[in-house]
Amino acid sequence: FWLFLLAGDRLSRAKKIVRSVLVNMAKLSFSGLLVYWMFAAGKLDFRQLTIVWQRKDILLSVVCLWFFGVVILGATRWWLLLRGVGLIAPFSRTIQLHLVGLFFNTDMPGAVGGDIIKAVYIMRDSGATRRTPAMVTILLDRILGLVGLFTIGGLAITMNFHMFESEP
Repeated sequence: FWLFLLAGDRLSRAKKIVRSVLVNMAKLSFSGLLVYWMFAAGKLDFRQLTIVWQRKDILLSVVCLWFFGVVILGATRWWLLLRGVGLIAPFSRTIQLHLVGLFFNTDMPGAVGGDIIKAVYIMRDSGATRRTPAMVTILLDRILGLVGLFTIGGLAITMNFHMFESEP
């Protein structure tokens, strides 16, 4: 009897692994087909990326800017907001959840799916009984992000006002 249960458990794990591999292969195939279709239709030009491969300093600066500007500063902002409402999470976990949120905000329609997933995970991790504090941090994070975008846009317009003035 125990051998039968053990074999059944191994078989179910093997099925899950095979299913996971097949799903990942299907996703990669679909992504590859999309890239091929865009390239064949002339909507994707890889020649524009040659500057990144020819000048490694540009690649390094773009990666550093993305990592520190988007990931670290965004995760720090959200971590401080979480602490402000009493949800204590390790900074490393906040970075992980921020990266998951960035992925789902990019991948799901509507651009808020990642925020909801971040809120669910932080509520689960902290054992929060109320959902409001986690959702408030997400809302405040979005508002602060918009304020930052408007500030950068305003500075860009101010610094290049002559260009905006000359164009009708």
